[in-house]
Amino acid sequence: MRINWRKYRTSLALAMLAFSLARPAPAAVREGRFSLTPLVGIQSGFRFGGLIPLPQTADVPDVRVLFEPRSPAWGVTLGWASGRHFEIRGTALYDRARITDDVGIGFAGVPLGKVKVSEAVLYSVGGSVIYHILPGGFSPYVFVGGGAALIDTEKIGSKTRPYASAGAGIRVRITNHLRGLLEALDRVTFFDFGRDFDCAYILIYRPDFKGIQHSAGFFLGLGYVF
Repeated sequence: MRINWRKYRTSLALAMLAFSLARPAPAAVREGRFSLTPLVGIQSGFRFGGLIPLPQTADVPDVRVLFEPRSPAWGVTLGWASGRHFEIRGTALYDRARITDDVGIGFAGVPLGKVKVSEAVLYSVGGSVIYHILPGGFSPYVFVGGGAALIDTEKIGSKTRPYASAGAGIRVRITNHLRGLLEALDRVTFFDFGRDFDCAYILIYRPDFKGIQHSAGFFLGLGYVF
């Protein structure tokens, strides 16, 4: 028996539409538990403190001792997801910098500007706990962490001190395995420049070095989720 398909084409079209709507939805993308993310960004410099002229001195300028980055900051993170919301992450960062004395206006009003003390590198290695506020393809998160920071200088030695960090970011799913990352953070280090680097200054100054330094940073990353 020959079937007249034209007669039933409207019914067939409706049946095909119903079948397509009745198919089960594709399974949700399952997040891997481990991730590896290279990072690049900028980290602000900070002020170690300064040198204050003693009262009996005249025409002696204040001196600010600065830590100034000279290149982008590079790093890598290794993460382990303990659930949909929480992630534990290890981080290593590398910054090239320069330690300078900013003299500003010198004796008799002569501008002196900055004088290089030493080239330096700042390494930091630590961990953090991340909370993903809205897990999914577009996931904002916050984190807190800490670790050890090492300033290695060319001329005045090196010193390791603890650091703490806190920040927030956004992670975006690009493919099943690739994730983009944008992150802002505040890193707090605990160097005491005068003691840590055993710097001696002429006796017309009183050292005024702070034991806490804040450094803001912004990072981009492209990670792979296993």
